[in-house]
Amino acid sequence: GKADTIQQKALAAYGSVSIVVEQIAALVKPGTLPRPVQAGLIQAGEVGGASAKEGLKLYLEAESARTQFQADAAQEGKLLAALNSLDDWTTRAVKVKEELQAALRGAQ
Repeated sequence: GKADTIQQKALAAYGSVSIVVEQIAALVKPGTLPRPVQAGLIQAGEVGGASAKEGLKLYLEAESARTQFQADAAQEGKLLAALNSLDDWTTRAVKVKEELQAALRGAQ
């Protein structure tokens, strides 16, 4: 159903943001890059990490709302709100991933 699709897309976005954050972390080693480049990468990695953390939190909230809805159909509003929040995050996460990838390319 629609809920499955939203959650699957969110998990895929979470995974792809996390991978780029790991790639950035692997590049950031003392003395390997010019300081401004390293500072930019660290900042990008922090933004990506915060985005991934937010996505995971929203995913778990949607999962919890789904469980509540399965037990009580009156909880549908809560489930829809949680899914909308997760869907919005997924859209933002795609942009974050693109920004992280651009930072990574700029450093290489």
